[in-house]
Amino acid sequence: MKNFRLFFATAVILLLLIHTQILIAQGPPPGPPPHHRGGPPPGKPGTDAMRKDFYPPEMVMKHQTDIALSDEQRKFIISQMQDAQKNFTEWQWSLEAEMDKMQKLCATSKVDEAQVLAALEKVLAWEKQIKTQQLKLLISVKNKLTPEQLKKLDEFKKDREKGN
Repeated sequence: MKNFRLFFATAVILLLLIHTQILIAQGPPPGPPPHHRGGPPPGKPGTDAMRKDFYPPEMVMKHQTDIALSDEQRKFIISQMQDAQKNFTEWQWSLEAEMDKMQKLCATSKVDEAQVLAALEKVLAWEKQIKTQQLKLLISVKNKLTPEQLKKLDEFKKDREKGN
């Protein structure tokens, strides 16, 4: 039974390491510049269901003239992005440090399950904090837009999906 628990814990950790390595490869969380990093672009959540419901700040700013974004809305979005970027950069570095610690714990010939699981809790806490802030950013941007602006952005999304 002990061997099974160790195998299971190791398998879970390896899966999480692979997942987090993919997240790292995607680059830093939301903020300028708006480069697509292989996964969800900055400001975009990772699921298709959420992508349809939210509008990345970069998309809003790209179409600011088309959607008649007011100066007040533009300033608000820029401020939100700047605030988020300050936090996300620090949090991303903290996440990477914790992942590095966990990876080193897993690389030993005998893995201390308690230490690895404690390290995993730290990694997951940073990931939760980052994802929560990403979602808060998306919510604040969406809530600042008018129904007419949201409708136009939906049209741009549909055009982009069609490849236009």
